Amino acid sequence: MLSTPRTHVWMLCLVTLPPMASVYLLKNSHYDLSTPNLLVHLVILALWLFSMNNIVYEHYFGPLSDVPMAGGDWFVLGHTPYIFGNIQGLPYLKLVNNMKLDHRGVFRVKGIFHLGGQLVLTAPETINEALNSHCYDYVKPPKPIAFLSRIIGNGLIASEMAEHKAQRKAVWPAFQGHMIRELVPDMWRKSFEFADVIASETDRETAMLEFNGIVSRATLDIIGVSAFGKDFQTLYNSDNRLASVYKKAFDPTPDIIRYFATSMVLPSFMGPWIPMSGNRKITVDSMVMKEQCAQLIAENRAALKESGDGRPDILSLLLKTDLSDEEILDQMLTFLGAGHETTSSASTFAVYLLATHPDIQHRVRKEVRETLSKYRPEELTMQVLDSMPYLAAVASEALRVWPTVPVTSRVAVKQTTIAGLNIPPGTHVSIAPITIHRLESLWGKDALVFNPDRWLDPSNTVPGGSTHPLAYIPFLTGPRACIGQVFAKAEMRCLLATYVERFQFEMFDPNEELSVAGVITIKPRELKLRITDLGSSLKA
Repeated sequence: MLSTPRTHVWMLCLVTLPPMASVYLLKNSHYDLSTPNLLVHLVILALWLFSMNNIVYEHYFGPLSDVPMAGGDWFVLGHTPYIFGNIQGLPYLKLVNNMKLDHRGVFRVKGIFHLGGQLVLTAPETINEALNSHCYDYVKPPKPIAFLSRIIGNGLIASEMAEHKAQRKAVWPAFQGHMIRELVPDMWRKSFEFADVIASETDRETAMLEFNGIVSRATLDIIGVSAFGKDFQTLYNSDNRLASVYKKAFDPTPDIIRYFATSMVLPSFMGPWIPMSGNRKITVDSMVMKEQCAQLIAENRAALKESGDGRPDILSLLLKTDLSDEEILDQMLTFLGAGHETTSSASTFAVYLLATHPDIQHRVRKEVRETLSKYRPEELTMQVLDSMPYLAAVASEALRVWPTVPVTSRVAVKQTTIAGLNIPPGTHVSIAPITIHRLESLWGKDALVFNPDRWLDPSNTVPGGSTHPLAYIPFLTGPRACIGQVFAKAEMRCLLATYVERFQFEMFDPNEELSVAGVITIKPRELKLRITDLGSSLKA
């Protein structure tokens, strides 16, 4: 077991200080054991017994005591500053680089007072056990999911066990490859509208554009048209009700972050009743989202009855399943929320990386303009998208460097194993793609470098040139992997293609450092660019 001197000192304090305090109080009271004094000593005894059982014993003799503990712990706070850093999951990279882990790639981090804590998995083989072979031995942590489900419903992301299996089976046909290919022309169309809106909203005097807000409106429109047959027109109306609701719900504002932190401390059932402004915002916004989704279901069901076949979108396919309207509404909330937010964030990170790497930006623009110059806008398909390998490499590399879900956690619900370790029920397990994607042991010496060429090396035996297929998990893996990843990757490439084809761009302030924030997903707080409109290269 690896324990720092601070850890041993803290454990010694827990063992000795409560009895010493009790003896001191006893002497000062002249051994008076009247009811008030006796209650004080009983409280001290209870705290001491709790500490001995749940902290000291667990640390030295518990079922996970043989797992190495990360260094860098704080005296009382444990590893809390690492667990809840500004960019969740990324601080684990420093911990891993300062440790000599065995082939299992597992280590422990501790919570405040060294209570609880979690196992962190960094080796692809152990990740495979948790997310694939023993997937249903775990559930997602109840408190974060209770918080998230208020925004994205009880769809695929929030459901568990048999309910999740049933939902995935019902929804899966809508996300098969041939279905997504039919939706790509709509993605192209909205992406070109996205470029036109950028041209119109760029400040004429300074050539400055704040990218983050516009791309979020674009992804909401794309998922509206492609998934639900409804053009929300949020690109043309920044005050659109649905767009403003999603912006407020997913923006990591201080009041939302404070509410999230508070709800993580209190029991899950109290979350909706906490008297905080962040809670009130989420309550109102979730009502608006549910109203909008219910209206879409009613419209599409009516259209389905009238036409017989319905439109070629995801919602029309769901209406033909055995799912109830309430279950479909939950899936819609999930697709709208998780679908548009993650792609928006991924696209923003990709554009930031291209803005700070002009040579890569120039190369991908050359590929895109040469390809698109052969087509008219209405002729663009999935086949055209797949004919641009460097564009795909840029998108994959951006997701490697900045996965929009930087860390995911699971809680064991039964006795299970990971890499031969016995995992008791209640154990928290953490997997941080943002750390795994940057490990030199998996990606080589240039692991921290934005290098799309790593995805094009013909000598690669694994995509990206890593040492293991599960060294790259922006969409996770196994039965709980993102069901919409093909949709998301196609959407991201369409947006990037139309943007780099039309515009040359750089950071408005070259010295500005990227500021990243988020609760469940992460994204840049804002991205100010200086852009030059090059005009379109497509056939007229």
